[in-house]
Amino acid sequence: MILDGRAVAFNVAMQERREDISGFKSKMAALGLRAVGYEYRLEAARVQKEIFDDALAARTRLWEIGLIRRAMAEAEGQIGRFASDVAKVEGIRNQHEPQGRADRRQKPPPGLPVEIMTQTAPRISFQYSACLSNIL
Repeated sequence: MILDGRAVAFNVAMQERREDISGFKSKMAALGLRAVGYEYRLEAARVQKEIFDDALAARTRLWEIGLIRRAMAEAEGQIGRFASDVAKVEGIRNQHEPQGRADRRQKPPPGLPVEIMTQTAPRISFQYSACLSNIL
């Protein structure tokens, strides 16, 4: 009986070790797959670095011959022109804004139909748009 108990305990221990070994083998296989994945990622990173190096070299050449500086100067010029146009429009709006506020505050004289007061609004907006078209 004691011998049978020891044999059973031995067989149980051996089965546990076989399961451990099987688990280690599957983990090793998974690590092998991960290693292959890391190798692909490393190669992709190397290719990406080469592409970035080529792009940097191309942009450096463009900078050296002045094309990028020229494009930047043109963009800054456009920004200046847009700012000037905005300032002109703001100036015109500020000139006409007091007149528009006065027209809005003005009440029709007694006995004057309201339609006459509303007919002046299109004329004012037409003048404003005509001024804008002259500027632009």
